[in-house]
Amino acid sequence: MELMWLEDFLALARGESFSRAAETRGVTQPAFSRRIRALETWLGVVLVDRDTHRISLTAAGSRFVEVADATLRTLEHGRREVREIAGASQSSLRITATHALSLTFFPSWVRSIEALSAQEVSIQLTADNMAAAEQTMLQGRAQFLLCHHHPAAGDGARSAQIRLHHAGQRPTRAGEHEGAGRQGAAPCAAGQGKRAGF
Repeated sequence: MELMWLEDFLALARGESFSRAAETRGVTQPAFSRRIRALETWLGVVLVDRDTHRISLTAAGSRFVEVADATLRTLEHGRREVREIAGASQSSLRITATHALSLTFFPSWVRSIEALSAQEVSIQLTADNMAAAEQTMLQGRAQFLLCHHHPAAGDGARSAQIRLHHAGQRPTRAGEHEGAGRQGAAPCAAGQGKRAGF
């Protein structure tokens, strides 16, 4: 059994189609379907009624939503707890980013942060598509999300926006630097309920 099977199943249970859930999880629909079947095989029960046009969970599937959600939350809580005991959480910064920004923007940005830091900071980067990266942060597996943001998209209800000065990459408030009102997509980071734009 793999944890990603539980995450896949929960994405499907949110009422999405197989194709939309696969896109959200960043895999092809056939690969996603195989992972759901693998979970069903491991459990020994059918979780999803595939005979209907809309996604419909079986009685076992409906109950397993609660089990899968509780299992993932318990594991994440346990992980945080043991990391705190080991002192890893204080010295480690977990960032998730879109693939493009992890290759183009992140390397120079993180070097500038490391140059300014008085102590050694462990930085863990996870690169993924936007939907999966957002889920990674919302599930607490990353402290910050580095992504593009367009002013027309708004700031979203789940995050407060903080802009970072692009040239010097220093934190600033929105509107503090001259590029804050520019039109067009710009890199943006979000962290534990906060979004930082560049």
